[in-house]
Amino acid sequence: PEYKFEVGKGVTLRYGKDVTIVATGYMVHLALEAAEELDVPGEYFIDLNTMTLYFYPPYKISMEDKLELAVTKDAQLKVTEAQHIVFDGLTFEGFRLTGDKMGLFDLLKTHYVEIRNCKFGYNAGGSAVIIKEGTNNTVEACLFYNTGALGVSLFNDGYSTSYAEYPNLEPDNNRIINNHFYNTGHENLQSAGFAVGHSITSNHASDANVGNVVNNNLIHHLYGGMAITAMMEYDISNNEIANVCRILADYGPIYIGAYKHAYGNTVRYNYIHHFESAIDPSYAVNGIYLDDWNSANFAENNI
Repeated sequence: PEYKFEVGKGVTLRYGKDVTIVATGYMVHLALEAAEELDVPGEYFIDLNTMTLYFYPPYKISMEDKLELAVTKDAQLKVTEAQHIVFDGLTFEGFRLTGDKMGLFDLLKTHYVEIRNCKFGYNAGGSAVIIKEGTNNTVEACLFYNTGALGVSLFNDGYSTSYAEYPNLEPDNNRIINNHFYNTGHENLQSAGFAVGHSITSNHASDANVGNVVNNNLIHHLYGGMAITAMMEYDISNNEIANVCRILADYGPIYIGAYKHAYGNTVRYNYIHHFESAIDPSYAVNGIYLDDWNSANFAENNI
């Protein structure tokens, strides 16, 4: 309100040669987001306020060409109660899903399943990989990009019904290692901008997951929220995180808390840089955010 606008004058924030975008206020941030996400052929950007799709074609198109959007609304692959399977070198793209608990690749009650060298992208609404009530699964050397919700979601619906039962929980030991995440969480800015996260639908022990490993990942340019969230006894180490939490505030690139069972996590040797709220830089966005109720968490040697 204190900024004076003069007709015929403006400030150039980014140079280009194809199109001119003029914006004021909050729309300046969205305009910069659109420019950033449309700088490579094949990329797209969705303006959630106007529900407008901006698409940079991968090649020159004509009026006779077809553009197909979200050709299916179901998960591309579901694996239930399986063990010792390896999925290597697959690509999952172009799906229309609903909610952060629906994924392109769903693992339910699986053990020792490995997902390696796969690509997950260009899906609307849902997450890329969901691991539910599974143990000893691995997601390694995969690429996650332009997803509607989470890159990887870990959650459980039945481990415990009482906080008193926490000592009886065993480590899940799911491993999310050596992956690359960018531009995740287009549609659910508050709960699904994370690259790696857990279900945050309620504050109950039944949602608890324990002892997972998030190591050696590159996570950057998330549309809205956090990069990594932890529940209980997670190992979060040697990750590089940049340009996240760009729209939200009262969050952090690595977020632990707001749950009574958020304890015993280890955060070390992570490199976290270039993060602040685009809404107001004075809002609280901390590199490692230990929120309400967290306890016995350990952080060391992070930059």
